[in-house]
Amino acid sequence: MPKFIPLSREQHAGQGWKGSKSYAFARQDSMVPVVMQEVSLLLQSMVMAFIPDEQSGAYQLVAIQSVPPGSNLYVRPDGDWLAGQVPALYRAWPFRMARKGEDQLILTVCEDSGLIEEVSPGSNAVPFFNEQGEMSEPLSKVAKFLQQYELYRAMTRKAVDQLVAHEMIEPWEPSVEAPDGTKKRLTGLYAAAEPRLREAKPDVLAELAQSGALGLAYGQHYSKQRIKDLPRLLRIQKRLAEKATGGLSIDDMFGRDGGDEMTFDFSPGEH
Repeated sequence: MPKFIPLSREQHAGQGWKGSKSYAFARQDSMVPVVMQEVSLLLQSMVMAFIPDEQSGAYQLVAIQSVPPGSNLYVRPDGDWLAGQVPALYRAWPFRMARKGEDQLILTVCEDSGLIEEVSPGSNAVPFFNEQGEMSEPLSKVAKFLQQYELYRAMTRKAVDQLVAHEMIEPWEPSVEAPDGTKKRLTGLYAAAEPRLREAKPDVLAELAQSGALGLAYGQHYSKQRIKDLPRLLRIQKRLAEKATGGLSIDDMFGRDGGDEMTFDFSPGEH
């Protein structure tokens, strides 16, 4: 379990972090929370669903990244992202926002990420703080990205709560091919109840449209077709592990990947 600690001028003076394009830290994530502002791009390569939180019982939107638990089919053996848009939460690694009290957010860093080091003349580390003890410009950019992410996360939570309140989600148990070739039914997932959306009254549809919940529901609904890609990704991973890709074009499967920049302009980026 990654250990995140608050960033402070006292503790992290003279330190910085090394930039990394490796997503090996997410290799065991079978699911990742996502926000509705990234749904339109994620649905091109990832299947999304709603799951209930074990503690609060509230539902959250996640992208499914594996058939068996404890693995992530989108992370290549070398740590590169295999295909499609990288979820926003991963793009801010090794940083996260943590809540202090009810209304205060603090920037934290993963202490055991292996990316923190002392800043020295021979180091490529980006300083956390400048000589005046203020956040460096790159770190400030990360902080703004994560603050925006937390805002979108709250909006997404509200939209999902609206769907639940109007009984617009239902249990979903898709059947997918497991590593041993047998069919495995995924349980504990929920999906948008598309027939009920079509039958909803105009005032309900207007409410859902205004909050973004309607677009979120249909985005999740359309992403369901990507469930068939999980067995294909599993086979690709096996071939990559055996170093026998045979000229396979990942772009032909999913299109261009992108989204590595610290921005919430969710347009596909360059390779």
